[in-house]
Amino acid sequence: MSGDETYQSVLALDGAHDLVRVADCPELQVTTYTVELWCKIPGPPPKSHSGWWAVLGKPGRGHSIFVSQSGTLHHRFHTSKSTNAGAPDTPAGSIKWGCWQHLAITNDGARARTYIDGELMAEGAVDGTLLADPTTFVLGANPDKGGVANGTSLRAEVAELRIFSRARDQEAICATMNRQLSGDEEGLVLYWPLSDGTARDLSPHGLHGECVGEPQKVFDPSLPVDDHRLDLEHPVLHFDGAAAYLEGGALPELMDAVTLEAWTRCEAAPNARGTLFRAFDEAFRLVLNAYLPWQGKVYWHAGSGKTDVLEQPVSADEYRELWTHWAFVKDCRNGEMTVLRNGAPWASISGKNRAIEGHIARIAVGAVITSDQGASLFWGGDLCDLRVWSVARSPEQIQTTMHHRLKGDEEGLVAYWPLDEEEGEVALDQSGNGHDLQIVGAQRRFGPVPLIEPEREAGSDSGATGLSDYAYWWHWKEHLAQEEVEEGVVYRRGRIAH
Repeated sequence: MSGDETYQSVLALDGAHDLVRVADCPELQVTTYTVELWCKIPGPPPKSHSGWWAVLGKPGRGHSIFVSQSGTLHHRFHTSKSTNAGAPDTPAGSIKWGCWQHLAITNDGARARTYIDGELMAEGAVDGTLLADPTTFVLGANPDKGGVANGTSLRAEVAELRIFSRARDQEAICATMNRQLSGDEEGLVLYWPLSDGTARDLSPHGLHGECVGEPQKVFDPSLPVDDHRLDLEHPVLHFDGAAAYLEGGALPELMDAVTLEAWTRCEAAPNARGTLFRAFDEAFRLVLNAYLPWQGKVYWHAGSGKTDVLEQPVSADEYRELWTHWAFVKDCRNGEMTVLRNGAPWASISGKNRAIEGHIARIAVGAVITSDQGASLFWGGDLCDLRVWSVARSPEQIQTTMHHRLKGDEEGLVAYWPLDEEEGEVALDQSGNGHDLQIVGAQRRFGPVPLIEPEREAGSDSGATGLSDYAYWWHWKEHLAQEEVEEGVVYRRGRIAH
């Protein structure tokens, strides 16, 4: 897959004009099949839809899925004895409105089965020979209507459409339903991730779909599907909550806006007092501050002199021992302060127009540092990919980049600390602005952070070093087919080299 920003993005269909279709071809004329789709339907079909949502299928009722007003899944197919054969419907209420569900239908020519979220919900015998219709495959509209938007068109978010030319068993469906595919799975004839606003086919057959109407790419972090590129563990810094922190020098004057972002795995108890990030001016007056947590609340301070404050109660299960992306945003021009969790707005307040004036002379990460008492109020947990911007980033901008390492030259980026150094006592600023931080007591380790590294060719020597290259090398080496290992290839920690 390419390195585009598609993680946790899905395709939204409007229920009126939107659909996706692909012309028939020999690969789609399957006489045994598995069809899988992640689908979030907001509610039952209206009366104008005659009580049905048409999810997918081929004219002639080839491997088709419909959903009824009572929440049943209707699995239809075409045999030598009937153009409307099918498995029994699933029980009423098996479709949960407003929730992501994995739908799967299978047919081996003898029995047809319907699964929801990996659970067998209905099955029945196939009467007659299964036939493959030479017709257009349609997602989001009634296939019986010729592949055009019509009175039963689907209003839903959809993702991860897969068609196999064999009937997969329950174990195989469950093993991959929460993971993106590689594209070379046995029997895979069509694979639309639907994560980039298109119906690009990642199977070997290149059966790209045509989007009709205006299906929208939307970000939905509740989609329970992991990008296969997230298998890799990443280097992080561990703060012990007692003596570990980072400190460094100046940042430029921010004035109108600021965004602070980081991936964290917090270990603090709800009543703890831990400082994630703190910035001062030359007189040691507070300019920026993020407490995570402070006695049961998250605090975000931003401004000069007497800072503006946003505070929000937080429960331990919202952050403790979980990799969580936090973003702290202030726009002085409109007075909005916002905290986002995993890309979604979590807390906000308005009327906070105090400018972020003055030169930031000192930064502390993981502790409070005073001019005369040293460090205190330590933060405990794992941290990586810390970013400071001189702009108020929107939720959409944060969602687009939060799962991807930055290049360092992004507009508005003031400082960027990936925290992926292999050794040494300096956390390098990769923005090119030279705001390096001194590492005091923090330890290096690996963690399953949901970050996607920039893709590079295996075996290339890019000149980069560090724990991120070591992690990439290990992941690549572990997955390299044995017959591909060439004699004379030298593996060494830190880089991939011949």
